Amino acid sequence: MKSLLVWLVVLGTLGGGGYYAYQKWPDKVAFWKTAEKADAAKKSGRPTTAVVTPRNISFAISAAGEITPAEQVSVRPEVSGRIATLPVDLGDKVKKGALLFALDDSDLQIERSQRQTEIEATKLQIEGARLTLEKLQLDYERTKQIFEKKLPLDRSQRQTEIEAAKLQIEGARLALEKLQLNFDRSKQLFEDKLLAKEVFENAKTELDQARNNHALARNNYDKLLASEVLENAKIEVDLARNNHALARNSYERSLKALQLVEDRLSKTKITAPFDCTILTRPVSVGQAVSGSGGVNSGTEVLTIADLSELIINAHINQADVTRLTVNQRVQIEVEAVAGLKLFGRVDRIAPQATIKNGIKGFSTRIIVRNDEKSGVRPGMTANLTIPLQAADNVLAVPLAAVFSDQGDRFVYVKQDDKFARAPILIGVTDYDYAEVTKGLQGGETVSLVTPADEVGKVQQAFGAAAKGGKSGKGSKGGEGKGGTQGGSGVSGGGGSKGGSPGSGGSGGGSRTSGSGGGERRGPPGQ
Repeated sequence: MKSLLVWLVVLGTLGGGGYYAYQKWPDKVAFWKTAEKADAAKKSGRPTTAVVTPRNISFAISAAGEITPAEQVSVRPEVSGRIATLPVDLGDKVKKGALLFALDDSDLQIERSQRQTEIEATKLQIEGARLTLEKLQLDYERTKQIFEKKLPLDRSQRQTEIEAAKLQIEGARLALEKLQLNFDRSKQLFEDKLLAKEVFENAKTELDQARNNHALARNNYDKLLASEVLENAKIEVDLARNNHALARNSYERSLKALQLVEDRLSKTKITAPFDCTILTRPVSVGQAVSGSGGVNSGTEVLTIADLSELIINAHINQADVTRLTVNQRVQIEVEAVAGLKLFGRVDRIAPQATIKNGIKGFSTRIIVRNDEKSGVRPGMTANLTIPLQAADNVLAVPLAAVFSDQGDRFVYVKQDDKFARAPILIGVTDYDYAEVTKGLQGGETVSLVTPADEVGKVQQAFGAAAKGGKSGKGSKGGEGKGGTQGGSGVSGGGGSKGGSPGSGGSGGGSRTSGSGGGERRGPPGQ
């Protein structure tokens, strides 16, 4: 009876201690779960081993985006008017330089004719002003020479007038001298009482008139040589020069006005800036449209686009964008065109992250050359596949077969009836397989779950860790000097999510045995 009570006490103590240990160190007693999962895997019929064979491995990311033209233009006239010609319609393909539409230019043609007439009139004004200026300039130079007494012996109207004035002076002088002699004789005779007083008075009057005529002749001659004549001639030259400049200004204004009309005329005919396809045509012939300089930026007549080159704007997750490079090849599938596959390249990657549909990522622009016969059109949805890593015909094992111990990866290789650890180095991985670059030769059988004998080692490690914890030599989180660091055991399927501070693997995929567990590695964790 006593022995039965002893055994009951021992069993109760072991059960309570085990429960306490499980609550305190859940990762260190994970071998229970490992065993359960291993048994569940066997019962479900899922494979627990795999053969190392060559295969092709590629890791790519997928994204979706809307197809838009690389070049798209809203065609609006620069001047207002009424549409006179509209030779294109929806879907038409137009070559560069071909006419898209034309506005009615009859009013502008009339205005151009008026401006041309004004230009011809101003040309005549310039010529007349030039001739007048040359004549007055010549007169001014001759007057100046006369005033300075440097006139050469050529005849001119002004010189003739001066010579006539000289002759008048000379004639008046001779007449004055003659009348002076007659007066002197008449005076002598009058004093001798040999001449009547009336005759004497007439002689005196004639002498006074001769003196006046001589003085007038002198004054007339002096006026012709006075500085006023020279100043007046200079003023006339300046006025003629101003008239000539005004005529030239009028010509230049008329010429600029004609150029403006010609420019507006050229803007009434709109041509294609590049080889394009007509996407929209919201107006018709005869409709009045406003120029782009207006308040509403003008009336949209056409929308054109170059469909030979398309762009796709995709939102790439921030976890994958660091692996993208410009000019990287992209495979494109269009949902609306079944079976069609196109290939493009990465053109731009935005430097600033944005949030779209709750996911932070980077806007990436893909450029693809489009064949007109492909049926791809703007607005369609494209599915993108961007390969990031690839390896062809390389040895590979399932990701479930890869374990890690403090950063060292290994697999369990079957040897006879047991599994032994084999350290490996991995290369390219995808979501299912990992390339083995060192450690395996091919043809080996590897375990996808922790082998049974490894579970026993985990149990031994648990016991050592429990003793170390009781002696107070272990550290917080299950790390003890008496046991192996991070000794949690997890069955082949996955791992304890968010391992304890003492686990050897990373959170979300670690599985370690007593001598170090294993970590399940996928593409995001490389």
